[in-house]
Amino acid sequence: MSDWDTASAVMDASVDARLADTISYSPNGGATYVDMLGYVLPFSQGLGLDELDPTLGSRWRVKLAKALVPLPARTHRLQHPKLGVGTTWRPAGNDPEDQGRYWIFDIQKAA
Repeated sequence: MSDWDTASAVMDASVDARLADTISYSPNGGATYVDMLGYVLPFSQGLGLDELDPTLGSRWRVKLAKALVPLPARTHRLQHPKLGVGTTWRPAGNDPEDQGRYWIFDIQKAA
């Protein structure tokens, strides 16, 4: 591992510790939840798509470290106050975006 890889991993961890959302995440269909640091983001955040279609902002995405979740699956569940108190969500597909040390994936309300 290069010095850059080591340094950037430390920087990512520092940013997560200061800025990340605390997401309640269940890898077992909602049987148990664990709090983990990640990001609950409107779909358009950071993509510059707000001006193209304002309705895109209503789609939510999640960014989680691969160290915490090796691969998000549709059977996983998550909760966060930004998504509505008492509502449960799940990954919307089986193909999360690979963003280096993170996964970014769309979510949808769990049935």
